[in-house]
Amino acid sequence: MPENVKLDSKDRKILSILTFNSRTSSSTIGKLTKISREVVDYRIKKMVKSGVIIRNKILIDPDPLGLFLYQINLKFQNCSSEEEAEIISWITDGENIHWVAKTTPEWDYVIEFYVSGAKEFMNKLYRIVELAGENIRDYDFNLEVYNEHMGYRFLAPNFKLDQKFFCRDRKSFQPDFAKPRKKFKYDKIDMKILDILEENSRIPLIKIAKKLVLDAKTVRTRISRLVRGGVIIKFICVVNNQKIGYTWNRVLLKFKNTSLARLSTIREFLRGNKNIIWVVQHISSGDTLKFSVMTDNNESFTQILDELWTKFKDVILNLKVINTVKRLSLIHISEPTRPY
Repeated sequence: MPENVKLDSKDRKILSILTFNSRTSSSTIGKLTKISREVVDYRIKKMVKSGVIIRNKILIDPDPLGLFLYQINLKFQNCSSEEEAEIISWITDGENIHWVAKTTPEWDYVIEFYVSGAKEFMNKLYRIVELAGENIRDYDFNLEVYNEHMGYRFLAPNFKLDQKFFCRDRKSFQPDFAKPRKKFKYDKIDMKILDILEENSRIPLIKIAKKLVLDAKTVRTRISRLVRGGVIIKFICVVNNQKIGYTWNRVLLKFKNTSLARLSTIREFLRGNKNIIWVVQHISSGDTLKFSVMTDNNESFTQILDELWTKFKDVILNLKVINTVKRLSLIHISEPTRPY
């Protein structure tokens, strides 16, 4: 367990802003937190150095790109932790992996990746099963159909993000998120921009332009199209929850006799809890909704589950809790299967 890093109220507010929109300029963060831009930059660099901030990245919807996001859950047998890690290395080597994590207790690892369709997914699934061989005791998979990231609101629960500052912040692209969705055609340059932003969503436009031999105005236009087209759904900051003394649990819900309207009500309820940072809906053989919770004690986590059960016990068949032990990878490999 890594040593906790003490955060003061200013640090918490900065993280709250960055997990809402990681491209928010230091000037805007300074205005919201009432400190100078220079102090904001210093505090962010300090949190990066201490390991609190893992990276700044993007959250995308693969649908406008003609892609699908699948998740495979793996349970191993008859092998040590070192052997498990080696198998995961074999599985992910050369593949277009979006995310890998070690979890407990039901599954040992979670792997997410983008594919162009069911046939490509089937090929990847069989490759994984073949590589792991007799070391796999069980596996499961699902297809993501809804993804919403609410940010780390729990770090500064009484801190209100004044939207007028974001509307004036062109670096954040926040005004583009509020505009009506529009269909665009994307090319390889757009994909390269996505890869760059996935590595660092706070990178200045001029640096992206230099990497791609473009001008900054063209880069801005392309990112704006990616936002308005619904490809980029959020710029987020990835925080090391263990460094700040929080436990990250994922809760998987299975329903009975529910409806889309009822699921929408449940999502709205989850959205209202500031300790819930992520809500994902997926198609699978069992669980249909999962959400991520950050709490600094077991009592708070239990209370959230009790409130959820009390309010929706008429439709919840059961729930499973998965603790994310370690994020092994948070990368969007360049050149995944493209729809062109």
